Amino acid sequence: MTNQKPKKSLAREKSKKPQFAKRKRAFDSVMECYRSAKDTNGGIGAMVIGAGGKGVMNPVRPTLTDLRCDVDTVVNKCIPREQVETRLRFRAAYILFDSVSSIDCEVFAEKIMGSMRHNLEQGMGAQFIARGIYPLYGKKGYFTTIRKPRGNV
Repeated sequence: MTNQKPKKSLAREKSKKPQFAKRKRAFDSVMECYRSAKDTNGGIGAMVIGAGGKGVMNPVRPTLTDLRCDVDTVVNKCIPREQVETRLRFRAAYILFDSVSSIDCEVFAEKIMGSMRHNLEQGMGAQFIARGIYPLYGKKGYFTTIRKPRGNV
């Protein structure tokens, strides 16, 4: 028997290309939802017990407060707490500034964050995808849950 080297196939394996557009969409979509959820009261609510309400519609479905906590976790991972100035600039550019026009948001973020904006958006977008925060809706979305009846597990 001779030592034969395994033959390489003529078709090279396709390497995975970076998904720049998908990461950017993930970042923009999640941050837009984060900004719109900033006025929540933290999930605290009250109801009259004798009113006969149904209670919680789907207790497994994540709330907007859960989304805010998950996004804050990603922000803490991508921008360390020691970088106070960067965290303040990020907050001013992406959380406090809100405009109807996406172009206005991009121009303002470029002015505040400078050249580090693209790396930050790509890194956070990749984290949102990896952690399952993006997509928010749809078949495998963050807010999509499948209710299964109790009983035989």
